[in-house]
Amino acid sequence: MKKVKGFLLAIMVVLAFAGCSKTEESTGKVYSFHGENEVCSVENGVIVVSPASNVFYGGDLEGSEAEFADITAYSTTFYVFANGEKRTLLEMESVDQTGGSLSINQQIGQITGGSYRDVTEEDLKNNLYFELETTSQNGETQNYQIKMDVVEVTKDVAQ
Repeated sequence: MKKVKGFLLAIMVVLAFAGCSKTEESTGKVYSFHGENEVCSVENGVIVVSPASNVFYGGDLEGSEAEFADITAYSTTFYVFANGEKRTLLEMESVDQTGGSLSINQQIGQITGGSYRDVTEEDLKNNLYFELETTSQNGETQNYQIKMDVVEVTKDVAQ
């Protein structure tokens, strides 16, 4: 169901961009991405690259309940390695201040706006990574990195 939701979101974004153009100019490309390791996964991520505006939707984060049972803080970061540098695209942090614990199983977030700071489409397709850093109730931190599998959903969209 979540994969269908992500695909429908991507199609709606494509149709919105296609409907706004009355020329033969390129209006953008849409990519979907996902990745997983032994304890967590990212599904339904979407990237829209357009001359007018870019959208980066991080998708859904899911993790093993046993692995993440006592998490009091975590941060998520999407980044690419471009020209030998780590370039952050989207970063989010959650901290529990009630004395309880957090669930990492949720939507990661999104950003809409300007450019990807000199990140090429090749970097997005081939060098996109996700990082999850967690802090447990006893103060121990863990870091998990996942290379994202990126698939182009559309070629240049023209009307």
